Amino acid sequence: MDEYDEGFEYFYITSDRFVDGVEPNEKDEYLEQRRKTFGNYFKTRDEAGDCLSYLKARATIKQDAKGFKPDWEDEEQPKYYGYWNFKEHEPEWSVNYITKIANIYFKSYEALEESFEKHPKEWKTYLTYEQ
Repeated sequence: MDEYDEGFEYFYITSDRFVDGVEPNEKDEYLEQRRKTFGNYFKTRDEAGDCLSYLKARATIKQDAKGFKPDWEDEEQPKYYGYWNFKEHEPEWSVNYITKIANIYFKSYEALEESFEKHPKEWKTYLTYEQ
């Protein structure tokens, strides 16, 4: 059990957005299985905290996208998204028309740039999170 830190059995994100740990004497198989099923089960407090930061960053960026839903049937509609440039250590943008990848899309380049400027920390967290 030395793979888990601080003597806890595992860690999870609570419904009020905190990280909590389960000690071996608190173990509940039903809750543990539910948390595992939804990916809310972490070996360390840091892993759980990193995931929580990612989820918060993702929510912020989605709000910046203002509900834009790409029309993947429209091959003429540009769909803007961000990616992380590890050489320059900053977010950059690209545009897609027909190939959907797991990302948050923006209606315009200007909207995406505004999000980069308003939320640089969140973009870095979102785009560099190790899953």
